[in-house]
Amino acid sequence: MSRYRISQAAIEFMLVLAVLIIVIIVALFFSWNKINEIRDLKIETEAGGVLANIKDAIEIAYIEGDGFAIMLSVPEKINSMDYSVKLEDGLIILNISQRIYMKSVAVKNITGNIKRGLNVIKNVNGSIVINS
Repeated sequence: MSRYRISQAAIEFMLVLAVLIIVIIVALFFSWNKINEIRDLKIETEAGGVLANIKDAIEIAYIEGDGFAIMLSVPEKINSMDYSVKLEDGLIILNISQRIYMKSVAVKNITGNIKRGLNVIKNVNGSIVINS
């Protein structure tokens, strides 16, 4: 083989290798985006579930009337991430990783705060008292 053919084969090999690397990079980019999308959807689903459980427990305690108490277990982490929950103006607000999720609650007279772990929600004379 002549030098020309050897160098042409080397150049063609380099071009094929470059195209393969570009294809792999593009595939990794789209895979990474899809993985992040799935992770975000999982966080959103879990946060929505936590909010729904809190809302349901508060509304059940209110509907059942004076003296009713319910225990609510709230997870320590959502998708291995820390989060916070607060009650404000008829809203349950969950903050996780600089994202805020909210759910309205029909009960307006609520005192106390939801904490991670076990919570006691009581109806005391028509008012909801949490963890006191």
